[in-house]
Amino acid sequence: MKKVLGLLFIAAALSVSCERQDIQVPSHREAVQFSTSVGTKTSYQGTVTGDKEAILWNDGELFTVSCAQAVFSSDDKKTADYKVTAPEGVATAVNPNTPDDEIQWGEGSHTFYAAYPAGKLDGNTLSGTIANTQNLTEGSDGVYPPLLSRNGYMVATATASPSASKVNLAFKPMFTTLEFIVGPGSSENVEVSDITVKSNNALAGTFSVAIAESDPQITLPTTDGSNIISVKLGSGSVTVEKNKTITFSVVALPKDLTNIDVQFKVGTKTITLPLKNSEGYITFAARKKSIIRALTVLGPEAENLGITTVITDQDVDEYNI
Repeated sequence: MKKVLGLLFIAAALSVSCERQDIQVPSHREAVQFSTSVGTKTSYQGTVTGDKEAILWNDGELFTVSCAQAVFSSDDKKTADYKVTAPEGVATAVNPNTPDDEIQWGEGSHTFYAAYPAGKLDGNTLSGTIANTQNLTEGSDGVYPPLLSRNGYMVATATASPSASKVNLAFKPMFTTLEFIVGPGSSENVEVSDITVKSNNALAGTFSVAIAESDPQITLPTTDGSNIISVKLGSGSVTVEKNKTITFSVVALPKDLTNIDVQFKVGTKTITLPLKNSEGYITFAARKKSIIRALTVLGPEAENLGITTVITDQDVDEYNI
């Protein structure tokens, strides 16, 4: 009798154990939903609020997310790509492939790392390259937007638990922008072809970012960086009418930039514009957008004013992105 009761007790214990195991390992896990209120890629919003200028999302853009605490569709997967489904404002991110590719909640607190463009993220490290040749296409009315689709690296991190309805990713820019507003003055039209931005230090090249919840740790190029960025507008040359300006942007490494000279080929002549003010070379802050206004630098007026060599009162405004 005791032997029978013992066997029944073991069977009951196994039954309870199996039931508990079924409860602890559900057959379906809930997918993580992402949203973002800061955009990336090709266009600035154009409206400055305080000292910040937003960058718009474009519908259909992809970014990559990784999370050590989350569950992926297979043991081999460490990241998943998500697609922005709204062109402006708060964007909802969805997986562009099958539901099986979505990141799913695991147990406890999760730390999510995200990077744009997609495919540039390994764990919490973004690898990127700022191009030393930037071919710009006119957007509208003499404005040539920056190549953010190629050089507009962004990172984000967020901590959340499975109780969160959505995980918001606030992207931070990992690039520095110099926006130039230049023109010929009032005397004549000019033809501008080659534009070159030069410095004593690297302006372009390969870099990496260790994404952190506070300040990202940036590793910049040492020997393989380029001190020159070559800019091409349109098909190669642009005619700028008198009293008009052109606006173009150069994207550079996420570092403070200084000792910069810009050369313009105007007709058959090369004009050099050192980015100086009365105190010397200007230092442009890392990961910000700086606006350089030199409205008559391309025309004969510049020679009369002596600003083909030095701009004494250059109007430079800095904006956080």
